[in-house]
Amino acid sequence: MIRLIFLFLSLLCLKTSAQQTITQEMLWLRYYNTVQFNDKVSLHSEIESRFFLPTMRSHHLLLPRMGLNYQVSESLEANFGFNHFNLWLPQEPTPVAPTEHIQQFWLHQFIKTHYYFGNNGRFKLTQRYMLEERFFEKPSGSSKPFGVNFRLRLQTALMVMLADELGKNNNTMLSLVCHDELFVQAGEDVRANVFDHNRFFIGSYIKFGKRLGMETGYMHWYQQLPIGNKFFSRHLLRVTFFHNIFI
Repeated sequence: MIRLIFLFLSLLCLKTSAQQTITQEMLWLRYYNTVQFNDKVSLHSEIESRFFLPTMRSHHLLLPRMGLNYQVSESLEANFGFNHFNLWLPQEPTPVAPTEHIQQFWLHQFIKTHYYFGNNGRFKLTQRYMLEERFFEKPSGSSKPFGVNFRLRLQTALMVMLADELGKNNNTMLSLVCHDELFVQAGEDVRANVFDHNRFFIGSYIKFGKRLGMETGYMHWYQQLPIGNKFFSRHLLRVTFFHNIFI
């Protein structure tokens, strides 16, 4: 119900008489590491580079996102951590002078629930509720050098196990992954774009034993800019490498 309410609010924000949509193509490459201390506590960290296609100009560099994770129960986990972003402006695939590099620092906390159903738990439904407090440099010429806002992220994901006995030693698993995430923000400078953006992803996940995995797929990233009547419609190839370390 909460997700439907935020979706309704976001649709209201999308109504504009002079809407402009800019289409772009991108490549996201991510490394996701989990250090498992025990059955309850783990450290999650990720590094991600985002590039425009076909020029391979940098858009974002995530260095890093890191959070301490606590497994409350079999179906519930909580995480608290921080993000550090580097962002290159303008957000165009072809460099345009003058270019600018700004930094963002976020605090985040989230809870995540898991539900398994079907034969042998073949289907896994995940819901994540994340709150971010974001501190960021503003572009040159702004009235203030820094800004602060809050963002709520609501994600629903479905994983379907297609095969769990691949490979010589039967330790490789192949799954279909699909998820959608809605971003809603609030703050002093947030006026026309309460709806921040939405990400839809569909792809495949292959797990090589307990330590390694890779996810590859297509993402559509639809983002509203602060002026309210301008949007980015981005088509992405996203590749993630997963690495688990057990201590």
